Amino acid sequence: MSNNSKSNWTKHLDFFISDLLAVVASFFVANALMHNIWGRVGNSYQVLLVVLIIFDLLVAIFGASYRNILRRDRYRELISMFIHVATVAVLVIIALFGLKISASYSRLFIGYFSISFFLVGYAFRIILKRIVRLRILKSGNRRMLVIAPKKYVAQTIKGIRSDYYSGISLSGVILSDEEENSGGEEECIENVPVIPIKELEEYIKTNIVDEIVMNGAEGSAYLSELIDDCLNSGVTVHSVNQRF
Repeated sequence: MSNNSKSNWTKHLDFFISDLLAVVASFFVANALMHNIWGRVGNSYQVLLVVLIIFDLLVAIFGASYRNILRRDRYRELISMFIHVATVAVLVIIALFGLKISASYSRLFIGYFSISFFLVGYAFRIILKRIVRLRILKSGNRRMLVIAPKKYVAQTIKGIRSDYYSGISLSGVILSDEEENSGGEEECIENVPVIPIKELEEYIKTNIVDEIVMNGAEGSAYLSELIDDCLNSGVTVHSVNQRF
């Protein structure tokens, strides 16, 4: 197993478990639709349940089911879930034919299971995403400063905020091309206060700053020296070069 595939599912163990629960729930839904009975499962179909769980585990571990899962919108999640379900179903059918036991199981059952797994699994993922998002928002956020020319600030802020699961709280903006900006509570960009560049050093000393994002910020020697001091004090500095 590669390190990438291993970290992919261990980092999202909650979604891994969610899909397993969806497999089990969908199996019993398919059993009820097929045999018109809830709960009781024949011995041969108990074996099928184990096979389904095994292949779901394999697809989750070696596939890309959970890669960037927290950043997907509902449409992309729908596609990802469809691919996951289709891969599991195809592998199970191949395995049953390979073991020469396909005659023991109804293809209609596999169809019922696949449809149920797609619907239940998708619903579970969407609900779990909401729970994870609330959990992150309620946890201690990382406080971030943005340093950028005025024309790039608004889009830089929107780009950071678009990642709902980052746990970032924007505490201020520094306009690198306006060294004399007044700042203050009354001056904000996208509801983030503008901090005068000459007050940056004092602000960092008196406020918690975990990270700084610099977007196209080619400021003065004074600004460069302050950034070096931030790096030396353990503040994470991200330097990006995005033009909007």
